[in-house]
Amino acid sequence: MFRNLVSKALPALMLTILLLGSLATPAFAAEIIQGGSLPAGTSIQDDVFMSAGTVQVDGDVIGNLFASGEMVIINGSVSGDAIIAANQVLLGEDAKIGGNVIFLSATAKLGSQIGGSVFGASASLELLPSTTIASNLYYAGYSLQANTGSKISRDAYSAIYQAILNGSIARDAVIAGGAVEIGGAIGRDARLYLGEGEEATAPQINQPGVPAAIAPGLRVDSGATIDGSLQYTANQPYTDQILAKPAGGIVYSTPTPTEESPSIGKPAQRNAANLGAKIVSWLWLTAQKLASLLLLGALAAWKVPQLLEAAAQQIRQKPLVMAGVGFTVVFGGYIAFFFAFIAIIFASLIIALLTLGGLGFTAFGLGTSALGFALSIFVFLVSYCSKLILAWLVGNWLLRTLFPQANQSNLLAIIVGVILYGLPASIPFAGWLLSVLATWLGMGALWTLANNWYSQKGRATVIASEA
Repeated sequence: MFRNLVSKALPALMLTILLLGSLATPAFAAEIIQGGSLPAGTSIQDDVFMSAGTVQVDGDVIGNLFASGEMVIINGSVSGDAIIAANQVLLGEDAKIGGNVIFLSATAKLGSQIGGSVFGASASLELLPSTTIASNLYYAGYSLQANTGSKISRDAYSAIYQAILNGSIARDAVIAGGAVEIGGAIGRDARLYLGEGEEATAPQINQPGVPAAIAPGLRVDSGATIDGSLQYTANQPYTDQILAKPAGGIVYSTPTPTEESPSIGKPAQRNAANLGAKIVSWLWLTAQKLASLLLLGALAAWKVPQLLEAAAQQIRQKPLVMAGVGFTVVFGGYIAFFFAFIAIIFASLIIALLTLGGLGFTAFGLGTSALGFALSIFVFLVSYCSKLILAWLVGNWLLRTLFPQANQSNLLAIIVGVILYGLPASIPFAGWLLSVLATWLGMGALWTLANNWYSQKGRATVIASEA
């Protein structure tokens, strides 16, 4: 049952985050705030885009807020949704969010009044005592900590390793994880799907801001209140560790074997600790890719927007041709590097024989160093530059569609494009297909531009020599 819940709930949760993040676009116009700061006393009646190393919102946004950076801090108010991608997210106790909070980060601390739901994915999420969520909490990550005083006015759904629930949840708490501690109030049922329990190994996430792992299993404090029933699925009962008496009683069940389960021994099921570690690894990798693409994209949009536009134009005109060329360039490029390495080895051996070993190692070192430098540039083009071209294409298309009369911002176009490409590209399998397609299209466009430039340079050289 635990495996079924995770396999169904987690993809649905992540899909919800992606859809809400991508569909909550500004309706008519947008305000781009430079410098990453909205001072107290400042009010903007529009959707706001902010991107900087540190983004701090102390003023008021009458609309939606889109923020990205190393750290995003909100102490003011946002009448609509707050959509955040950052390494650290902090919503202060004086902050007020009228709509939903949607975030993707390494760590997050919420201490504000939130008028809608919270959709989040991170290594850790802490609900401070001042937190009030007017609707639901949907969270995937490693650690969820709801401190005493925090309030969730409806339901809490989470797929994680550990959950420490000391606040209040007005209705149901549905948790799939490896370690759960309940010390607060749950207004209806607590439905828990645990992994291998005490036999599991608690994963350690050595990252600033992420709390230490608690012991696997279930613990319910004597001061906790559960107005409905406590339903938990685990490999062993935790009767001695449940010190409170739920009003609806306690229902314990063991995991249901699946068709993949062995006929002898314990039923095969997903280890919750491993699941938590995999989720954290995925989140960290996604955050790294987004941060890298955003940084490189901002630099490219600032310095070489004409190159991005020229490459994007190649894709607009001949997408199938560019994909074919890109496939040939990528596949042929790696093969060429392999044979170049073999050639360097043979050349070094010949030089060693001719010089009685004197220059053999030197030739090999120089050759492999040059090849390594060329390979690094090629991998950089394949891994990042090709994706930025597709991001530029998508971002410009979307902005021109939504705001045909507005002056287009190169920075905003690349930020929107990177987010719309980067988040779907992090989805297993489907994201891999999108990444491969982006690589082929981008490399095809870059190769075509380079080939055209070389041809024009050659013709110019011939004309100059003839003159």
